[in-house]
Amino acid sequence: MHHSGFKLITIKEVKLQYPFLIDHEGFDHFDEWEEGDLFLVAHESVNFEGNFYLDLYEDKEKKWLAHVLGVPLKEMDDLRIEGVLINGNLYVGGTIINAEGDYGPYVFIKGDVNCQSMLLGGSYVEIEGNVTAKEVVMTSYNHGNFKCSGCIEAPVFIVEDHYTTVADRKNDLFYYNDKTDDMDPEDESEYDEDSDEEVISIELRKHLDNPFITTFEELKRELEEGELVLKESNPPQKNQEYWQKRVSSNYRDLKIVPHQFKTTALCEMALNWTYHALPFVEEEFITSEL
Repeated sequence: MHHSGFKLITIKEVKLQYPFLIDHEGFDHFDEWEEGDLFLVAHESVNFEGNFYLDLYEDKEKKWLAHVLGVPLKEMDDLRIEGVLINGNLYVGGTIINAEGDYGPYVFIKGDVNCQSMLLGGSYVEIEGNVTAKEVVMTSYNHGNFKCSGCIEAPVFIVEDHYTTVADRKNDLFYYNDKTDDMDPEDESEYDEDSDEEVISIELRKHLDNPFITTFEELKRELEEGELVLKESNPPQKNQEYWQKRVSSNYRDLKIVPHQFKTTALCEMALNWTYHALPFVEEEFITSEL
């Protein structure tokens, strides 16, 4: 993992070294930052092998960042990290993940971004270059803001109830933006009364490797896991152990488990956790005893 270019510096130092950021809309948007709060900064281009996490205030991501920086986890606990700044290009072997929809750090990237996929939620993200993704660029939920001064080049580009502004785009397989009027009607989602959910279009589903993914929320969970999701990418096969781990983390993932792995034991595990898993259990598993 190449991480030597990253360091934590104070917001006071960020303002001195990058004064042009002060006038950017998302920079200290709510006037809550303190001079001693921190940014994760790379003063030049960065190559990163795995997934790159933006929610740096969450426990799991703090552990990840402690490993990236090579510092003890206990030193990370009391730090307030308000932003990410990369003064160059960002090359990520995995997925760039801002899974939290309600909030997130301010992110500024001076150059281009190249990644497997990118999932943005509540963060305010500015990218001055182009974004090239192997699979999916997805922005979701109206608390976030994404501005790209270049081109979004990805097979699939999804803007779901999100403030997203891009200069140009190139998307060969699928494009969805519920804040524009130029979307193809075949790409639009449809409301399903039985499930009380918006079901994604057949046009998108025919490109997904897992046929049981029918909502944007389910697709977001796959991207949050850093998974390859498109048939064209030929994702590796999952085993029983994988699906047990997924369902034990989120019972809703029982819905997308392939039939050969959806065992009685797996269904019982989900139901023992919560009865809310019941809609995702096939009828043959629902016995009179249950």
